[in-house]
Amino acid sequence: MIPNGPSFTYVFDVVLTASQILPGTGKGTDTDSEFYLLGLDMTFTSVLFTLQFRDAGGNYFSSNPLQAASYQGLGPMPYTFAGEPRMFPPGSVISVDLVEGSGLSNTIQLGFIGIKVMRASKAVCQPEKMFAY
Repeated sequence: MIPNGPSFTYVFDVVLTASQILPGTGKGTDTDSEFYLLGLDMTFTSVLFTLQFRDAGGNYFSSNPLQAASYQGLGPMPYTFAGEPRMFPPGSVISVDLVEGSGLSNTIQLGFIGIKVMRASKAVCQPEKMFAY
C-alpha cells in the first residue's frame, strides 16, 4: 500500500575513482518522517558500475549486484522498484554498495524518489505540569 504524503527525492552524490569498491554507503533520511522508496533516478559519467541496495533492516533488494543499466527508467520516467514501497524509518539510511567498472573516475548522482510521511512529534515539555501546585 502506498501511503499518502508529499513526493520527495533524497539526492546522493558520489565520485568513484577507477575500479573503486564502495560498500555500505548511502543517504540518511530525515528524522521527522518515514520515507517510502518508490523509484530511482540517476546520472553518471559512465554506466559501467554496479549497485546493490539495502533497506533499513539490512536486507538486499537483489541477490547480487546489478549493472547500472538495469536501473534505467523508461525515457523521462525514473526506474520503479518492483513490489511494495520500501519503508525507511526516521533517521535511517538508504544503503547502496557501489563498484566502479570502467577503470576511470565516475561521477554518480542517485535520486531516491518516494513519499515522505511526516510523524507527529511528541511534546518535549508539558507546560501544564511545570507550574502545578
